[in-house]
Amino acid sequence: MKIRNPFFFLAALATLSVCAPAYAQDFVQDTLAVRLLLDQNGLVSTPASQVITVESDRVSALKLSGLKLVKLPAEIGGLSALKYLTLTDNLLDSVPGELWDLSQLVELDLGGNRLKALDPKVANLKKLLLLGLRDNGLPSLPGETYTLVNLTTLLLAGNSLDTLPEAIANLPFLQYLDLSDNLLRTIPFTVAAMDKLDSLDLSSNLLESLPDLITEMNAATKVHLGANRLCNLDAPLDAWAKGKEPGYQATQICGAGVRQVAAGSSGPVLRALSDGKILRVDMRGLGNTQGTLEIVFRDVSGRMVLRMRPAEGARALEIPWAALGRAQGFLWAELRVGGKSAAVAPVLPG
Repeated sequence: MKIRNPFFFLAALATLSVCAPAYAQDFVQDTLAVRLLLDQNGLVSTPASQVITVESDRVSALKLSGLKLVKLPAEIGGLSALKYLTLTDNLLDSVPGELWDLSQLVELDLGGNRLKALDPKVANLKKLLLLGLRDNGLPSLPGETYTLVNLTTLLLAGNSLDTLPEAIANLPFLQYLDLSDNLLRTIPFTVAAMDKLDSLDLSSNLLESLPDLITEMNAATKVHLGANRLCNLDAPLDAWAKGKEPGYQATQICGAGVRQVAAGSSGPVLRALSDGKILRVDMRGLGNTQGTLEIVFRDVSGRMVLRMRPAEGARALEIPWAALGRAQGFLWAELRVGGKSAAVAPVLPG
């Protein structure tokens, strides 16, 4: 059935409402929205019943994989009972704003499309447990992505991401994070605070280094590091990487184009000790710094609790513990030079 005059069908739906119970109206309206979606993509012979799952007389799941969809009509926003939406392996370069009104969604998979950007309105999907965005070539994600605190699965493989923000640790229940086949050169130290993380895939990136605190990650977390540029890890990080993926070194792409560590250069070193009253910070190996020097303190969630600029030439600081406010649990100190992370260290007792 091809809908040639949607207004006729809407009029028919209005007539139906006079003689049918409310649940029947809902089901017909849902089916009409799916029919419009299929017909507008030339799928006139595809029955709606083939792609929908009905629960409590409403469409609760819609699976439209590999159908060469080029557009989603705004009517998709009318599927207000939708919980599972799969749109993988199509030709979508955008989605309508109405999609972000589907507040009951728990799974949204847009993998294998041509999306140019993710709408910040993704933050409306508060119940989302799975967000799939693989193979879209996305250069970045909006910060609102990291407000989806119920996410357990985030699929980002096959994009063009060159940075991962520290705010990734704001997803406290994340269990599976796939970042393979991107352009990452490093990852934030806050990843180590993600206690629920069961699997982290970093393979096929441009990783040249890892944050020292990655060794504090939950020992049960599976980590994949194959096909990167991790050619010059220091002994503790190398031992950690071998423990996670014993054959990782054989897969690394070393040689031309890889930033080498200069002989005898250890770079900046940061130490932070606290006796509960005073926090003592020691900075060594800075040399003649280029750019603004900052110390940033974050708690276990990655939340910044204090940012300060040491006096010019200072290589040690003493900070009253009270200045950290209501810090939650374990603390990290980060040394930033010219706006870039130079060293991180846990705040240890002492």
